[in-house]
Amino acid sequence: MNQIDFYFWWGFDHIISADGLDHILFIAALALPFTLVHWRRILVLVTAFTIGHGITLFMATYGKLYYNSTLIEFLIPVTILITALFNFVRKPQNQNIWAQYAFALFFGLIHGFAYSTNITMSLASSQDSILLPLFAFNIGLEAGQIIIVGITVVLGFTLTEIASLSKTLWLRIGSAIIGLWAIYLISQAELWNQL
Repeated sequence: MNQIDFYFWWGFDHIISADGLDHILFIAALALPFTLVHWRRILVLVTAFTIGHGITLFMATYGKLYYNSTLIEFLIPVTILITALFNFVRKPQNQNIWAQYAFALFFGLIHGFAYSTNITMSLASSQDSILLPLFAFNIGLEAGQIIIVGITVVLGFTLTEIASLSKTLWLRIGSAIIGLWAIYLISQAELWNQL
């Protein structure tokens, strides 16, 4: 396996594995309001998140960003909770998609910190350019996110179109489950032990 393949699959595994639960929850919360009809919109939204994630990884790997990992561990589930809560108050007819892209990008910046230490340590020993490995990692991440979006959208379609659950109820049940999970993750954050 060459270096590019390695980093692609590492990025893919980052989102698909159990270790990426917080990432999965965030992407699912982003995808909940959308249907297959909106596939372009959700793809751009998820890509905005990946771009934010990639910017943070790039900057941290080059030593341009320094951060408190305990604070980041706390903020990641906060972004999940905010996204889930937004799903409760959003009105489809008043959606500002550009604001959603901006939030996804910003939250991607926060999520990118969580993995920057691991990837920085892996790349530190490399004599080659780190741009291609970082790009491959983010492409793998994007591929994994698209699978999570697909699962979320297909589940929503199954429950709303086949099982006749209302779309509003699907959005609220899914968002409530994700929000409660985020609250649990917030309650377990190391930050509380430092207060």
